[in-house]
Amino acid sequence: MNVVNFNYEGNEIPFRVNENGEVFMNATKMAEPFEGKRVKNFLRGKDLSEYINASHESKLITQIRVIAESPMIQVVRGRGEDSGTWFQEDLALRYS
Repeated sequence: MNVVNFNYEGNEIPFRVNENGEVFMNATKMAEPFEGKRVKNFLRGKDLSEYINASHESKLITQIRVIAESPMIQVVRGRGEDSGTWFQEDLALRYS
């Protein structure tokens, strides 16, 4: 998967396109320029599962019970530009 960096006020925010043509953004890196913004807080939001399931329904994807089961979220552990929590572009826009 090819990673492209977008520069936001001196911070590199990685974007990538998966094999299905979906764009994912590194939400961990997106949060860095904003003090107090945390991915984990966003993932705990009470209306997030409703939003994700509505998005799944419109794309004919199976509904979820646990947010982490959504294909709209990918967690990559390790080091380097690929690590972090990645959001599919619709979810990343909601996060922004």
